[in-house]
Amino acid sequence: LVPSRWALGAMAGTIDLHSLVPGTLTADPLFRHRTGTWLLDLGMMVVLSVVFGLAVARLLRRHEPVVMRG
Repeated sequence: LVPSRWALGAMAGTIDLHSLVPGTLTADPLFRHRTGTWLLDLGMMVVLSVVFGLAVARLLRRHEPVVMRG
């Protein structure tokens, strides 16, 4: 549930990081240079953004004065 992990995966898949820097650090399945993996990374970033945005809106709504809730 860490957005930066999915962002790093999308970036690594875009530039094919594993072929540029071969090794165990870049052998992560999210770093694959494949369309499906890249779309998964971007999709998860969108999903997490929506979930976290809704959570923040909900938490802010709890602290809003009753008079402002039209």
